[in-house]
Amino acid sequence: MNSLTELLSLFVDPFFKIVKWIWQRFRVWKFHKKSRTPPLNEFTAKEVAYLTLAVTIEEARAYRNIDSNKIYIACQYFPDTESNFTCVCILEEVGRSYRILWKSEGIIFDFIENLEVVDLDYNGLYEVVLDCHSAGTGAFSRSLHVYSHRQNQCLSLIEFVNFQ
Repeated sequence: MNSLTELLSLFVDPFFKIVKWIWQRFRVWKFHKKSRTPPLNEFTAKEVAYLTLAVTIEEARAYRNIDSNKIYIACQYFPDTESNFTCVCILEEVGRSYRILWKSEGIIFDFIENLEVVDLDYNGLYEVVLDCHSAGTGAFSRSLHVYSHRQNQCLSLIEFVNFQ
């Protein structure tokens, strides 16, 4: 009887893993099809970010993740009028208001070329991708920053080029 159970589990377990994988891919495909348009347009997302942060918003993108019905807004802004570096903030919908989920404290962006919201690993959880560059006398740097909701952290890849 024990060998029959082992033999049956030998064939049934891989079948259930394949069905589970297909079901997950179908859920993600259906979510991406449903969320082709953002939950808020860029103008409304900028207004919401301005009302939450009370600073001038350069760019804002609204999105939703597969695991919740909350709306998230990734926004780029200048922290004050005298500074020439930008900050990035992710806002999370809480009831009828928004709270700061993540802020780019300690990361200085001289110039953000692109702020994109993309599902990089096709799991239904969007990542915020920042493409930045900075140039000075005889040197240049490019950086790619990715904020992941699953890990709740920002990963960075920085390239420095010295022309001297």
